[in-house]
Amino acid sequence: MRVLRRREHDTGGRGKESKAKALRRAFKLALLLLAFAFCLLPSVSSAAGWDNWAAPADGWPQFRGNAQLTGFSASGVPGNLKLLWTFEAGESIESSAAISGGTVFVGTQKGELLALDLGGGALRWRYQAKAGIGESSPAVSRGGVVFVGDLSGVLHAVRARDGQPLWTFKTGGEIKSSPVVVGTRVLIGSYDQHLYCVSAATGKLLWRLKTNGPVHSTPGVADGTAYVAGCDEVLRAVRVMDGRQMFQISSG
Repeated sequence: MRVLRRREHDTGGRGKESKAKALRRAFKLALLLLAFAFCLLPSVSSAAGWDNWAAPADGWPQFRGNAQLTGFSASGVPGNLKLLWTFEAGESIESSAAISGGTVFVGTQKGELLALDLGGGALRWRYQAKAGIGESSPAVSRGGVVFVGDLSGVLHAVRARDGQPLWTFKTGGEIKSSPVVVGTRVLIGSYDQHLYCVSAATGKLLWRLKTNGPVHSTPGVADGTAYVAGCDEVLRAVRVMDGRQMFQISSG
């Protein structure tokens, strides 16, 4: 086995300056992430409390459980974990799965959106996109529609019960962001440097926000505001209703 080692060179003052710059940048990034976390936290005085910020005990309908990206489930973890089933997808799976209504939804690099029985792993249906599905995790609406993006820049809407295609929306770059369902709207980032908001029912464009770099991350939503960070090292707060940018914080 070959082990590759990175050789450090003494660069004198330039090395010290580079390290200092890296530390300052890391500190700014830490502050940015902390600010983002506080933006999404529920109010201490909120009557809803944390219970309404958890994914349902019997499901995980979108990336990190909900539109707030809390990653918190109302279900408990069994004392003894054991493998229940596996499914051979025939190609690599890069994204996490969504769970809704007793069905597991997951995309593959072959461009297949698979619907599997949660209890035993049996295939219920498969939907074929024209390009691979990478890191975009499916999202399932309460109306029974599955949304997922592919690497050709297309957002797909598919009926959850039978895999029937409903509509597609084309962006100008790869989609590696996961769709977020917010009521009757769907948010999605694209490598064409835009954050998009489309109608969940029709796929009609409602608004789009231009950034200065690919939008790889998944937006988190709280109190009608979406928070998204792009590859331009900027965290933006955007009003879901109309796409108006409320503020931005740079980590550069």
